[in-house]
Amino acid sequence: RVIAEKEYQTIIYEWNDTKKEYVNDKTLLQLFEEQVKKTPDNMAVIESDGKNWSYKELEYASRLLATNLLNCKEVLIGVLIEKGYSQVVSTLAIMRSAHGYLPLNMDWPVNRIVEVLESGQVGTVLLSRSVSKQNNLYEALVNRFNLIVIEDILDSNASNKNILIKPALIKLPQIGLNDIAYVIFTSGSTGKPKGVTITHCGVLNTIQAVNDEFRVNELDRILALSELSFDLSVYDIGGAVVFPKQEEIKNSEHWLELIKKYKVTIWNTVPQLSDLLMDVAKVYNEKICLRLFLLSGDWIPLNLPSRIAKYCVNAKVVSLGGATEGSIWSIWHKIESPELISNSIPYGVPMPNQNMYILDAAGQCMPIGAIGEIHIGGVGVALNYWNDEERTASSFFIHPDLGRLYKTGDLGKWRKEGYIEFIGRNDFQVKIRGYRVELGEIEKVINSYPRIKQSLVL
Repeated sequence: RVIAEKEYQTIIYEWNDTKKEYVNDKTLLQLFEEQVKKTPDNMAVIESDGKNWSYKELEYASRLLATNLLNCKEVLIGVLIEKGYSQVVSTLAIMRSAHGYLPLNMDWPVNRIVEVLESGQVGTVLLSRSVSKQNNLYEALVNRFNLIVIEDILDSNASNKNILIKPALIKLPQIGLNDIAYVIFTSGSTGKPKGVTITHCGVLNTIQAVNDEFRVNELDRILALSELSFDLSVYDIGGAVVFPKQEEIKNSEHWLELIKKYKVTIWNTVPQLSDLLMDVAKVYNEKICLRLFLLSGDWIPLNLPSRIAKYCVNAKVVSLGGATEGSIWSIWHKIESPELISNSIPYGVPMPNQNMYILDAAGQCMPIGAIGEIHIGGVGVALNYWNDEERTASSFFIHPDLGRLYKTGDLGKWRKEGYIEFIGRNDFQVKIRGYRVELGEIEKVINSYPRIKQSLVL
């Protein structure tokens, strides 16, 4: 062992002592149903134009849609829908019908959408009516997949939407904690996207940890800025959600307007968007009602916490990290004193029921202060890379002492204060506005052009 025994004991048994009991015998759907019973008439979804739906209405619509998905034979069902109520109904309905949802990005080229759907072995795709009217997209999908326009189903039953259907009236499958909740495809180093398979158990632990730590409840509202294909959106759709217009998704003035109008309390984005929000707050000299900032997906600028403190008085600012393969987040740091930050904001400490280890190439634990590769353990670790045994075997493994781990490809080191400092990557992955992009995937696309023999992307 390359590390002194005392240091090893500190890192493994003190800094990774994260065990915490949650109500972990229930799925995401069961917790949602409990909330329906508790606050049936509370608003669950609010769109930018003021349209809103209660928990009761959301329950009814998702059950109704789920009954139309029971005959789908494939494990995964695709979702290609713009931001709004229909996204939430679709993801709930897919999980209710004992399937996992595969989210697609509205900005992806048609070829990438088809490639991801085929990689996911998807047979059915849920579309919105507006998406179905995009002729080039519809024509590319209609002969390959079973397409369901969800408004066609929901509108036919609109007259009954205020009725809360009792579970006994619609026989839906029982969902287990180890069933697949979703598969999110990320950029792949070989040029082919890879699908991260997440179970109810893994993602539920992350959501409960955040809700418990920051006392998130039915009075909170969250602005859903992240695309459904980005795993930050998984936390968004778990609460009372305010949706921006899809076409205004990059307009910071629109964000500020919605935050003020609907009294949004939670902000969950990559740091770059938080910077833009502070820019517009400065222009209008606005004090913002947000009480909690969840920042993740990329480096946090050193001056951002102090900027937030200026326009969002008393707001808590939290740095979160990990990987899609760790069920949204695995590590966090509460930024208590922005003025004390020196060279970088700490990556943080492991979240409840998750573990963070820094290992060398031989799988040995690194001493405090030594740089190694960050590995994630605990209940949040993904099931696998969807239908890809080779990639799964290269990134997920059983450590003889530490259990099942995921190799992140991130470099870091333990500080003597007991937190991890993020150093960078040990491969060719980069972050673009929080999205993981493998340079090898870009090279493969460039090389596919007939007149290009070879390319190098830096």
